[in-house]
Amino acid sequence: MEQTLAEFKTAQKHQGPKKKNKITNSWGVYDYFKYYRTHRPDLHEYVLYESVYFAIIRRVNKLLVEELCRSGEIDLPYRMGKLKVFTKPVKTFIQNDKVMTTRPVDWDKTLELWYEDPVAYQNRSVIYREDNDILSIRYLKATAIYKNKSYYNFTVCRDAKIRIGQAIKDKVLEPVCIYGRDELSNIKGLYDE
Repeated sequence: MEQTLAEFKTAQKHQGPKKKNKITNSWGVYDYFKYYRTHRPDLHEYVLYESVYFAIIRRVNKLLVEELCRSGEIDLPYRMGKLKVFTKPVKTFIQNDKVMTTRPVDWDKTLELWYEDPVAYQNRSVIYREDNDILSIRYLKATAIYKNKSYYNFTVCRDAKIRIGQAIKDKVLEPVCIYGRDELSNIKGLYDE
């Protein structure tokens, strides 16, 4: 019995039944709502229902993404740091007699190639994306005034990265282009762990 393309992709991605993962050391939006619900003021005018609370969070996040698409950076309030959009050009170089690249792999097209061509599957030939730049949205902690900065992390969601990437392609946003670690030594906090 022949596999379909969807079954082949699922097998190659090693996808099995969905697992329910429990993250214990991270707070999400619902955790903040539970905190708000137990610590809100007693006045009736400050009572928010769950749907209204989440609508406010979604609206603020949408405005933040629109501002990132327009200007390329956001200063967070109360000196909590800065979000900034960077691009890095892809590199192709030779290392140990092999051609190496920093270009990301287009896994959808690669798996289609492997499904249609068994020789490419055996050789593990991959198809790379055509992008000339790699998008990076960094949280700069240099201007932040809180302690234990190395424990905090900021991750931009996939939808926001797609919208910011589209703004760069449409020439609405001109991000800061970085070339190497030496040129970034004047930007304090960029490579802090």
